[in-house]
Amino acid sequence: MRIALLSYRSKPHVGGQGVYLRHLSRELARLGHTVEVFSGQPYPELDEGVRLTKVPSLDLYREPDPFRVPGLREFRDLIDVQEFAIMCTAGFPEPRTFSRRVARLLRDRVDDFDVVHDNQVLGHGMLEIEKLGLPMLTTIHHPITFDRRIDLAQTRNPWRKLTLRRWYGFLRMQKHVARKARWILTPSEASKRDMVRDFGVDPRACR
Repeated sequence: MRIALLSYRSKPHVGGQGVYLRHLSRELARLGHTVEVFSGQPYPELDEGVRLTKVPSLDLYREPDPFRVPGLREFRDLIDVQEFAIMCTAGFPEPRTFSRRVARLLRDRVDDFDVVHDNQVLGHGMLEIEKLGLPMLTTIHHPITFDRRIDLAQTRNPWRKLTLRRWYGFLRMQKHVARKARWILTPSEASKRDMVRDFGVDPRACR
């Protein structure tokens, strides 16, 4: 099969997304599939036989200058403007803006792939990709609602609680997209239970 594997960020050694992406793409390639990874920054380290297509963002959280202010010449389109505006209002834009960028890329490459595998992007652009006629498979490692509960429980400062709720605002979008997913891969029964409870997904869609 020809597989497009999508990840809005793929840090190679921490955070899990890039680690999972590298191992999954390598093993799929070993099975004889053609795998092309589409990723925003930080980009993954991939093994031989796996192609990387870079989907550059404004890289607003890069090290060593996270929450940076880009120069005017860095803005290429309205998606970049949206990304910066969401960050400036204490939100986390990457799942939303990456999904729009990769949907735009795949619009011209529908015939290149048999299936698209979403690595927990769950942005509105994923729904646009399905409208192109590309079958979509989604991995949800665990719903980030769990992280939000932990962060809020550990925070006493009212202003900090407000900004945390804004930061996790992308979860409304992820819940909406997850409920529409036809096939969801999840690593454990515990993650499946959390998804059904917090995201409202159909348990029959989970594998």
